[in-house]
Amino acid sequence: MASTQQRYRVIKELGRGGMGVVYRAQDTMLGREVALKRVLATGNRMVIDRFLGEAKSIAALNHPNIIQIFDMGEDEEGLFIVTEFVDGSDLFNLLKTQKILPPNTALKLIVPIIRAMAYAHKQGVIHRDIKPANVLLTSDGIPKIADFGLARTEAMKDAEVTGMVMGTQNYASPEQFSDSKHVDHRTDVYSIGAMFFEMLSGTRPQFLREQDIPDPFKPIVTKATAADRGARYQRLEEMLRDLHAVTKGGTATVPHATARSARGPVSDDAEMALIPAGPFPFGPQGEPQQLPAFYIDVYPVTNLRFARVFREYQFPPGLEDHPAAGVTWLQAARYAKLVGKRLPTEPEWEKAARGPEGWRFPWGNTFMPQNCNCFESGIGRTTAVSTYPAGQSPYGVMDLAGNVWEWTATRLDKLPQFRILKGGAFDGKAQFTQCFEKFAHREDGLIPTSGFRCARSAEK
Repeated sequence: MASTQQRYRVIKELGRGGMGVVYRAQDTMLGREVALKRVLATGNRMVIDRFLGEAKSIAALNHPNIIQIFDMGEDEEGLFIVTEFVDGSDLFNLLKTQKILPPNTALKLIVPIIRAMAYAHKQGVIHRDIKPANVLLTSDGIPKIADFGLARTEAMKDAEVTGMVMGTQNYASPEQFSDSKHVDHRTDVYSIGAMFFEMLSGTRPQFLREQDIPDPFKPIVTKATAADRGARYQRLEEMLRDLHAVTKGGTATVPHATARSARGPVSDDAEMALIPAGPFPFGPQGEPQQLPAFYIDVYPVTNLRFARVFREYQFPPGLEDHPAAGVTWLQAARYAKLVGKRLPTEPEWEKAARGPEGWRFPWGNTFMPQNCNCFESGIGRTTAVSTYPAGQSPYGVMDLAGNVWEWTATRLDKLPQFRILKGGAFDGKAQFTQCFEKFAHREDGLIPTSGFRCARSAEK
């Protein structure tokens, strides 16, 4: 029997990384070109396990839009996998060249990708690293999903370590950054939605701006990339259904994650806390700042409160008391105006959070993961706004650390279209829950983990 080197004659190297190398090769026995993938980190058990896991994952699948595996084994150079060779490019390079794809082109690519992963999910395989670089394109433009190195089957999940982060930033779902061991097929739904967003907008999906998505696809992309996996498509077949409806001139039966029409002026009877006038330490250096008295919502605006004002806003059952997430600044400001309030300024928000003593966190100067919902808390999704009574501020304001970033009225000095957000989110590190931390984003920017609360002046 021919040795590996005799059977697979290397033509050229296609790519190399820290863990492995891929060659274009000729299968001399069957007379066809193949891709030969070898492990380089032979002493790394995790790499070897991942490599073998990839072989098992692909071997379990037989779909025209998924790379086929032909052979695997081990020789004097180590472990290897032989797969189908795709004589073309990949989606990453296509997007790099064309930036924005016409909707018809994007659909011709995303639909078979969705069908392929729907099939994989039925076989119990989750990819967990779907991104443009892992979608190969044949010379005829047919997409084929590759690189199942992070894929997982049900049988493999118990071998993983809780807390590990797996996936690629910008395309990985929020839950992949909190605990990859407990993700399910809905993480692929998010990644496909993020990739579809990039295809349609020409923008990396670090921040998903609704205005960048062509109108017919806005609700579909928004639902697929919902921060809370319970609000996403629960099955890829549902996403296919809505894409089909849009292409046939209909409308997607998608609960809008953003407000589109309001009922008119509405009374918001939410509980508010009085923040007294006086000085407080502002910012990381604790600079003294004086503020007049004002009121601020005790809790962030919840899904239920938001839906009472905007009729088209829908959310999954059971999340009534979770904060409304994925809200742009413009939508938050509009809500506040309709209920006769406003958004708090950055100093107001910070004073409500840290109190007159200027605490680092709403509850004191020491981080406590049991007092908030952030990455270190290990939850990986939003929680009800009343979940952490021990995390309230000196003024009794709740949920100011973690859960969702909160918009403020304050503009970023150098970029007037950008507004300041405070408080961190469920997928953010503990450092961002410090009362003086902040970041800025465009007023019309859609961030999956952005929410808000309202304020009003004490003197009318």
